[in-house]
Amino acid sequence: MAVGRDDDNAIVFRFILISPDDEPYEPPAFSTASAHWSVGDEIVPGHSGHARILDVDTDVHQHVRALGFTGVFTVEPVRRAS
Repeated sequence: MAVGRDDDNAIVFRFILISPDDEPYEPPAFSTASAHWSVGDEIVPGHSGHARILDVDTDVHQHVRALGFTGVFTVEPVRRAS
């Protein structure tokens, strides 16, 4: 599992974010202190609001891990009723 550290030396897990049509999500990456995420969980990837995890892929190529990523989340925006 690819693990990094932030400026405070805390463990950080990084995930690539893609949309259901395999396009990069905005923002394209998500950093978190937890490696344990499941389909249906909601994340807040930056200032773009909440996103729902549709798929979790941690069986990624070694080059992706070498870049410091733990896996890939397929996500969709969460639309809240007004």
